[in-house]
Amino acid sequence: MSSPAPTPDLHTGFSAPGATPTPWEDVVDVLESAELFWISTVRTNGRPHVTPLPAVWRDGALYFCTGPGEQKAVNLRANDQVRAHNRRQPMEGRPRRRRRGTGRAGHR
Repeated sequence: MSSPAPTPDLHTGFSAPGATPTPWEDVVDVLESAELFWISTVRTNGRPHVTPLPAVWRDGALYFCTGPGEQKAVNLRANDQVRAHNRRQPMEGRPRRRRRGTGRAGHR
């Protein structure tokens, strides 16, 4: 199943003149081939928590696992904002619980 392409929005203040967004097909190729992501969440005291984590891009969503007592799970229960990076492509979203200890973050 292919991922629906999001609507690109380049901020002219941060883009070179004449810049164009990366085609969605290229982004999906990078996400599908990545084996490691850095998952960023926010602790209850406001400090960031970033951890490397294996994840899988499938059917338009990023899947990753965590245990209920792990820091990222504790953070996500209090604040469902999450950001994931691989070495080339950042993404943001809100996880959706699928099975015990599993989250899903897709683009919006």
